[in-house]
Amino acid sequence: MTTAQLHEAATAGDGVKVAVVGAGSRVTMVIVKLGRDFGTEAEIVTGLTGTEAVVVSPPDSLADGQEVRVVGTQATETKGAAR
Repeated sequence: MTTAQLHEAATAGDGVKVAVVGAGSRVTMVIVKLGRDFGTEAEIVTGLTGTEAVVVSPPDSLADGQEVRVVGTQATETKGAAR
């Protein structure tokens, strides 16, 4: 299982979405299913494998297919099902 901090704008009408950077540095908005809520983080049970490059704090204007420039990466801890 993967956990992530979610921006309020990620909870659009058709489900919770996260912005993932893919081929050609283009953003894909991926619908995910949430599991447990840990307060500042939520468990993502489906939709991500845990290997994606996720946009940590996307602006509301970020759109599917938009080209982005990755300026830095931050190592994150992947948390398993057990806590």
